Amino acid sequence: MRIKDVTHKTGEQIPIMLDAHGMPITLPNEFVLSRRALWL
Repeated sequence: MRIKDVTHKTGEQIPIMLDAHGMPITLPNEFVLSRRALWL
């Protein structure tokens, strides 16, 4: 597993967890992104 920062066109950087094949890991990413607003 690795984490890649994806830059949205608005400039916001979004961390995405990837598996060994470079594909996003669905459930953990959904959880982190749904909680992201609580940290800002």
